[in-house]
Amino acid sequence: MENIRPATQSRLKNNVTELKEVAGAASLAQILQGKKTDKGAYVFQTRESASSGLSTQLVIQNVDVQVSVVTTIYCVSDSMGGDAADASHDLRELIKAELIGWEPSVNFEPMEFAGGDLISFLDGFYVWRDNFTSRTIIQQI
Repeated sequence: MENIRPATQSRLKNNVTELKEVAGAASLAQILQGKKTDKGAYVFQTRESASSGLSTQLVIQNVDVQVSVVTTIYCVSDSMGGDAADASHDLRELIKAELIGWEPSVNFEPMEFAGGDLISFLDGFYVWRDNFTSRTIIQQI
């Protein structure tokens, strides 16, 4: 099965010019502990879930793959974070516009938005995670 993280990262890097940095990551912890950039986007795969196989001789399964995009906004003009939240919202809408409905490969269905959540607002960095899913089929004899 293909890894769709690199294609997702490339799409954002090439099409969302407002992003100052787009990079891959292994985990959320790595992003939070590492160097963050204002208007950054960090892409990593967070989940695979499969349906039961459809046959005893030929296994055919639907597999949903979830990719997370963590965005970082640096903003110290508002200590309560309202300005950072607004800037994050605007940036995330640009990212959604690029990913929702996009097919990461010919073997995957179009991406869907699967939700998002605030991770942290600390030391001026507003960190948000949005999740996107796509489905593929695996077959094994």
